[in-house]
Amino acid sequence: MNSRVLQGITLAARIALGAVFLFAGLGKIQATESFAQSILNYRVVSDPLLVHAAAIVIPWLELVSGFSLLVGYCRRGSAVIILVLLGVFVAAITQGMVRHLDIACGCFTQDPSAGRIGFQKILEDMVLGILAVISFKSSYPPSLSA
Repeated sequence: MNSRVLQGITLAARIALGAVFLFAGLGKIQATESFAQSILNYRVVSDPLLVHAAAIVIPWLELVSGFSLLVGYCRRGSAVIILVLLGVFVAAITQGMVRHLDIACGCFTQDPSAGRIGFQKILEDMVLGILAVISFKSSYPPSLSA
């Protein structure tokens, strides 16, 4: 494949993934208590301290990683953080599906009627995971640090 085309694809993947996670993180930061409730809805963690810690830490990881990908700084580290987050999200959605929970995913909005968990959410996370792998493996544009 032409190197310029490959560079364009990797740049588009990095920007798209960065924008998605920046947007998701901002929404959760603005609604921390609602996001904490979304975490509780999965019935995996019940300790209020852990739930609130996750409701604070996860959105900031999304925001910083997304922003870093957008500007091309610490691209590989940001891609790894996003891959780990996506793994956690897929595990949470999967266990919720196995337990027949009818809950909103809490991905982009904390509206309880939006985006129910299911195979579509897992597929969306897998596509984002592919973008993260592309962002990690690509060498263009070079990041300021690995």
